[in-house]
Parts: sequence; structure tokens; C-alpha cells
Amino acid sequence: MITFRVDKDIPLPEDSFLRQYKYPFPDMEVGDSFFVSALTAPMETIRVGVCNYQRDHPGLFFTVRKVEGGVRVWRVATKESKKVRAHKSTTL
Repeated sequence: MITFRVDKDIPLPEDSFLRQYKYPFPDMEVGDSFFVSALTAPMETIRVGVCNYQRDHPGLFFTVRKVEGGVRVWRVATKESKKVRAHKSTTL
């Protein structure tokens, strides 16, 4: 059996890990968006990136939509604004 010695009063070094994001989430303000070509990454990969960023930054919200040629990600104000859909007008 391996044993480990317990040390006391050893200072914790500064965190040297500075997270780098693939997408420009930290630079975005509400209403900003960015486009990702369908050739660059599948929509699901982008959604995972959005979910991970939102998990690490509570209170920031983004929505992802498929657009011609790829995917666009918007920063939105609230979780409710992600649910806004355009209404189709019908004429009788």
C-alpha cells in the first residue's frame, strides 16, 4: 500500500491556467452575434461551447440559430429572450 505524507502550511501557488475560448463570448454585448461556417464546425459543437460558457458565467445568455451557410450565435439579455420566435402572419 502506498502512503502519502500530509504537509501543513504549504502556500497554494497562483492559478496559472487562463482559459482561452474558441469563440468570442467574452467580447460580446447583448445583441452582438458571430457566424460560424458549416464547414468550420457542426451546430452541436457550437451549442456545447455555448452551454459550457454559460455554465461558467451564470447570468449570461446566448442563443444559437441555423442560418444560411452555417450557424449564428447571439448574446441575448435573458433566458426568456431565447424563446422569442417570429410569428407568421396569415391572411384569410
